[in-house]
Amino acid sequence: MDNFSVIFPYITIIILLLIGIIILITVIITSKKVKKSESALDEEIFRKEVNLINEKLLEMNDYYKFMTEQMDKKQKELLFLYQMISLKEEEIKKIGVDETSVEVEELKDYEEQINEFNKAVVALYKEGLTEEEIAKKLKKGKGEVRLAIKLYC
Repeated sequence: MDNFSVIFPYITIIILLLIGIIILITVIITSKKVKKSESALDEEIFRKEVNLINEKLLEMNDYYKFMTEQMDKKQKELLFLYQMISLKEEEIKKIGVDETSVEVEELKDYEEQINEFNKAVVALYKEGLTEEEIAKKLKKGKGEVRLAIKLYC
C-alpha cells in the first residue's frame, strides 16, 4: 500500500490532466461548431445581400426599359412634328407663297387665327376633352393640338 500512496498523487495528476485534456478537446470542438454556425450565419446574410442586390438590378433593368420606351415615344413625337413641319413647308411651296410676298395684313390675320385656335384648344382642354376629341372638334391634326397644349397649358 505504500507504493499506492506514493503513486496516488501521480495517478490523480494524470487523471486531472486527462480530464483537462478532455475539457480542452470539448472546448475546441464546440468552438469549431460555433464558428461553423457563425459561418453559416455569415453565408445566410451573404445570400440575403446577394438576393437584395439581384432584386435591385432587376428593378434597375425594368426602369431602364421604361426609360427607353419613353425616349422612343418622345423621339417618335419629334419625328412626327418634323414631318408635319416638312409637309406644311411643301404645302406652302405648292401654293406658291413666298415669304417675302406675304403682306403684313395677311400675317396679322394668320396670327389672329393661330391665337384663336390656341385659345380654343386651351379652353377645350380645361373642359376635360382629350387631344383626339379636341382635334376632331376643331378639325385639326392631333400633333397641332398636342403642341398647343404643351405650349399654352
